[in-house]
Amino acid sequence: MKRPFLLRIVFLVLILPGCTPEEPAKEPPFQLKEFFSGFAQSQLFYSFVADYKPFTSLIEYKNGKVSRVTHKKTISDLEHSSGFGDIVLLDSYHEYSYEGNTVELIWKIDSDKIIYTPIKVKLMLDSRGRVATRIAGKDTTSYYYSERGELSKSITHGNGQIITRDFFYDTNDNLVRINGLRETNRGFVYHIFEYFENYDTAINGFNGLGVIEGALIRSLSRNNFHQYSRSTYDGNNFKIDSLRYRLAVKYDSKGYPIYQDYYIK
Repeated sequence: MKRPFLLRIVFLVLILPGCTPEEPAKEPPFQLKEFFSGFAQSQLFYSFVADYKPFTSLIEYKNGKVSRVTHKKTISDLEHSSGFGDIVLLDSYHEYSYEGNTVELIWKIDSDKIIYTPIKVKLMLDSRGRVATRIAGKDTTSYYYSERGELSKSITHGNGQIITRDFFYDTNDNLVRINGLRETNRGFVYHIFEYFENYDTAINGFNGLGVIEGALIRSLSRNNFHQYSRSTYDGNNFKIDSLRYRLAVKYDSKGYPIYQDYYIK
């Protein structure tokens, strides 16, 4: 007599959950949509070389993943410029495609009149969605993570050199230092030290967005650093160059970060 009753219980357990409509995926409380280019430089000092011009980038998402990053007014359209100082600037963008654990970035120009070759970058992700390998042209970078899940080392091979970088964090899971070693096939050795200081307590809008070109380093920390410094030494421990600048991270009314501007200190 008890068997039909037990069957009904099994039926309810198996069937009823499937009858409940799935809830739509909730957007995170904060999703970065815009940033000033200097905040996402993989090697931040490139922001201040002579031919670098800062720009604004806009992020688009699809199914919770980055689908496109548009870089506003980054390409000079000389054909349609006046020639009297009035230069027409076009947008460029990175387009993203996903297949399994592989992400392909294709850099394009937002124009069908300019002849150019799209630049491709391939990212291989690990089982946790972290960048494990980056292939760009002749450069291949491998990334290694600690048991705590933090990026601990990267090794880049290509263009006649090997670059090894070791990453160090504080107790708040914020990146504080990178020790870099650059060795060339011609026998030159360079030591590069990078420091990340003056962290706030706000959410890091780049966290989880390491697939954005140039944003991997900034994505590693829980919070936002406000000061960056770098020093380079040759094989004889002679300082070749150094710089320091402050990143003016601002905040909206909810306390979320705004990456709009920065300046050299």
